[in-house]
Amino acid sequence: MKSRKNSGYSARPIEKRRFSRTEKKTPQFKETKAVVLDYYENGMINETNPSLKDCPTLFALGYQYFVLIKIVFKENSQLEVKLGDWFPVVPSPAPIKKFSRIKFEDLPTLARGQVLLEAIELIVEAREKEFVDFFNTSGVLTLQMHKLELLKGIGKKRLEHILRERERKPFSSFEDIKERTEIPDPKKLIAERIYEELQGGQRHYLFVPWQHPHRG
Repeated sequence: MKSRKNSGYSARPIEKRRFSRTEKKTPQFKETKAVVLDYYENGMINETNPSLKDCPTLFALGYQYFVLIKIVFKENSQLEVKLGDWFPVVPSPAPIKKFSRIKFEDLPTLARGQVLLEAIELIVEAREKEFVDFFNTSGVLTLQMHKLELLKGIGKKRLEHILRERERKPFSSFEDIKERTEIPDPKKLIAERIYEELQGGQRHYLFVPWQHPHRG
């Protein structure tokens, strides 16, 4: 057998690349549609980026993950937008100059209160089946606490009642939950919890996964 000539190349073991924390793959929480929270047709006076100051700017709440969104469109973009309307994020109805995921405190003042809460309620109503399923399937957070106890007004006594009722027969709607558990407004309970999670600073996140400190 002929011996292979040494080419002068010595093979090195391939080193695995180490990714920085920001490079690690994280959930993107991409939204395809949203509810309009505020709109500035002629741009924002307090915009810190001079190139964006005169551009139409829209603030919205994402449908699937409750992502808070700021979209700056190119100058002279013509949009018909009303507060509380559904807005298509993908595809965009106008050329986008900058798309940002923002924090609660980055919202315009008027968009942080009742406008935001009403937008949340609109989405919760549209996704009723998912949130009714939460009442049907949610489990414990710790040995001492159930996920349902993170909703205002649900203590140990009411929790036991809910668990007995769902074991007897799964809930079918918000109205069904209301009738069988005496919770005045299940939709509002969910919406208020989402509103709290959007503000941040929570130990547990049930509905706003992008706010979790260990998520992207």
